[in-house]
Amino acid sequence: MNFFELQDKARKHTSKLVFYFILAIILIILAIDCLILGLILFSTYPDSSNTIHFTLNGTDATLVQQGKIDFQVLTVIGIGIAAAISPVILLIIGIGTLIRMIQTRGGGISIAQMVKARPIDSNVEDFKEKRFVNIVEEMSIASGVPVPLLFVMDNEPAINAFVAGKHPEDMVMVVTKGALDTLNRDELQGVVGHEFSHIFNGDMRISLRLIGLLGGIFAIGQLGGFILRSLMYSSNSRSSNSSSDNKGNGTLVIIILGVGLFIIGYVGLFFGRLIKAAISRQRESLADACGVQYTRNPQGLINALKAIQTQGSKLQSSHAEDVNHMCFGPSLSMWFSSLLASHPPLEDRIKALGGDDIYSQTPEKAQTPPQTTRKSQPGFGSASAFTNAVLPMLVAATDAKAIENSIGNPQQIHIDYAKQILADIPDEIQNVCHSSQEVELIFYAIMLPSDQNKDYLQNLLKTYLDDNTIAHVLQYHQQLNALSNLVTLPIIDIALPSFKQKNNDEKTKVISTLEALAAVNSNLLTFSIIAMIKKSATSTSARVKPVNISTLLPEVAQLISFILFCGKNDAQTSSMIYQQLMSQFTKKVIPEPVVDTIDINAFQALLIKLNTLDPLSKQKLLHACFIAIEVDQRILIEEAQALRTIAACLNCPVPPILPTMAD
Repeated sequence: MNFFELQDKARKHTSKLVFYFILAIILIILAIDCLILGLILFSTYPDSSNTIHFTLNGTDATLVQQGKIDFQVLTVIGIGIAAAISPVILLIIGIGTLIRMIQTRGGGISIAQMVKARPIDSNVEDFKEKRFVNIVEEMSIASGVPVPLLFVMDNEPAINAFVAGKHPEDMVMVVTKGALDTLNRDELQGVVGHEFSHIFNGDMRISLRLIGLLGGIFAIGQLGGFILRSLMYSSNSRSSNSSSDNKGNGTLVIIILGVGLFIIGYVGLFFGRLIKAAISRQRESLADACGVQYTRNPQGLINALKAIQTQGSKLQSSHAEDVNHMCFGPSLSMWFSSLLASHPPLEDRIKALGGDDIYSQTPEKAQTPPQTTRKSQPGFGSASAFTNAVLPMLVAATDAKAIENSIGNPQQIHIDYAKQILADIPDEIQNVCHSSQEVELIFYAIMLPSDQNKDYLQNLLKTYLDDNTIAHVLQYHQQLNALSNLVTLPIIDIALPSFKQKNNDEKTKVISTLEALAAVNSNLLTFSIIAMIKKSATSTSARVKPVNISTLLPEVAQLISFILFCGKNDAQTSSMIYQQLMSQFTKKVIPEPVVDTIDINAFQALLIKLNTLDPLSKQKLLHACFIAIEVDQRILIEEAQALRTIAACLNCPVPPILPTMAD
């Protein structure tokens, strides 16, 4: 099952989740109604002196008479209880769900704040946190997934982590202090690979929706606990002032109500955990397998799981229940774990990865001296040497179908390649990328044309920037020109988290300047980069129903025409390829749009519309884009970068397209 099929399956799981939610509500209502009916019977049977009397069909009716239950009366009472109690229960669940959805509408950041996690500055000097930043950046560049905002739970000594977010733009990765302190690099990379697997498999939206929907179910238990504590406190207060008879009667009532409320609370908790187990357990096993596939280092993940056996993964946070299904390891203990656990047993996960029950490797100690810069990997060479060997052209490593299959499926070679690319980026450039105060200077430097002299660039920038800022931009532009063009997207990847931290006015100003600069250096890559930057700065809270590609054929035609136009193919070839590609989507003849220039605003609007396609439609669209770019049997570096950027705007992570090296 490829990336698009997994995403489509995850989308359909949402309907399954809603079904489980409705079923749980029905069962909870039935359980509570039966409980109240049982309490009524308990208080009246067999003593008919306390029974219920009312008029039924014009005659007097009694629930218990001469020690016998009138089941017709019992049915009427049951219907009355359901009519009176069910709306109240629905209201409580609805309020609980609404509150949780409001709390989580901010996406991943709201979840990180809920568990009181602290944001990690990308320029952090702490060795363990910096190592975590490096691992995540490497994995992001290798996979094509945007670098998530990183957080640490300082007060959690256990080993755990989770990823959360509605969209790539609000994605966060949260790790416990215990994980940073205990795990070595390979083990931490295994955990990060596991969490990235949840992104590829489409689990994030389901996980966030679980928190919202189950918030209402858990509200029943929370309300029951609150009332029980209140009743017990009230009982203690009255006991000193009551007569012995009243005290006995009051205590009996409180015990009955307390036990009932306790059961009601655990009915909600039981069904909530049952839903989590039904959704999450298989997805955790899949994430383990995929994480190993990406890192090609099963021992790292195995040892991380074994470290949990020793140190535990339970969270102290009051929201441990809310995030349990999202975590790398179980965040709380529970009864009936074989039925209700959201994670497979640790022993089963370890054995599935080929491990045993003995901790086979010792983690590196916390005293490991910090490594301030990334070093080139032995046997791989520097990134510059690697990429310069194929300038100015990339020969496609595989055909378009193979590139398509690499989406959401990075390999070890991509991770090694990402490490080399990052090792080639000067520390000064990386520091600016990690600074929310200066990050836009890197964007400006990337947007400048590389074939113009310094005087031209200074005059161009004077319209938008002051002299001091211009000097820094030109300095970074010169440094970037000395690097391979293949570092452009990785630099943007590691810069976007810092850009997201700017306020909306600052983001708008930066994007406006970038659009002005792109007008001078207009091409498919620069327009795609600006679209990606703009997308990262946009908070998308509205839910959009995915559509089939047949509803957006004019937009599909426009994008394919854009790509063919930028490929500088002759008119006859472009027209022939266009007709062939469009015939894959419809039997109707879609006139070829006339493209003699590219309008940046129209291009951005086009990608926003196409991002509403369902996953399988996106697969078809990107396949057509790959063919359009590869029409001349070669992929230029700029074309490869533009292709990856367009895919990123469609939330489809494409790993680096690696060149084939001649023997």
